[in-house]
Amino acid sequence: MKKISKLILLGCLVLFSFEKSHAQLSLATFQNNLSRKIALGYNVNERLWADLKITPPKLLKNAPTAVEFNANYSFFHKEDFSIYSGIAVSYNTSKDSPDLILPLGLQVRPFENFRQLSFHSEIQLGYNGGDHPDTQIINGPPDNTYEFPTLFWGFRYTFRNRNK
Repeated sequence: MKKISKLILLGCLVLFSFEKSHAQLSLATFQNNLSRKIALGYNVNERLWADLKITPPKLLKNAPTAVEFNANYSFFHKEDFSIYSGIAVSYNTSKDSPDLILPLGLQVRPFENFRQLSFHSEIQLGYNGGDHPDTQIINGPPDNTYEFPTLFWGFRYTFRNRNK
């Protein structure tokens, strides 16, 4: 649990270290049928942002807690939707090695007068060195490493920047 606390602290320091930036904070949820993540985001500009995602422990016995740090870039950005990709590193309490994740997502902002709210769908392609809490693999490779695709959906609220 000490590693998780250090990762959360490091993530918060990185997220809030841009003192003179015109950045905005955002809060998001990501969920699927296997897990739920809560994300605190730091939007550097309309196209670039970072997320600190936390997977809280489940009510099930011995469920791992995970912390994930994402850096995302919106490579196709319009006023009402965007397509983004990035890179992430995730660590959970059930194992010692981190996961490397490549997210690819779609954000839709359907309300013309309320663009701070967006709905998103994200597929995460990842690689790790053991069992991952979001997937159920029956027969993995002999060395117990595998690539896993995971689909998440949710929403994001971006707080208005009063300095703009």
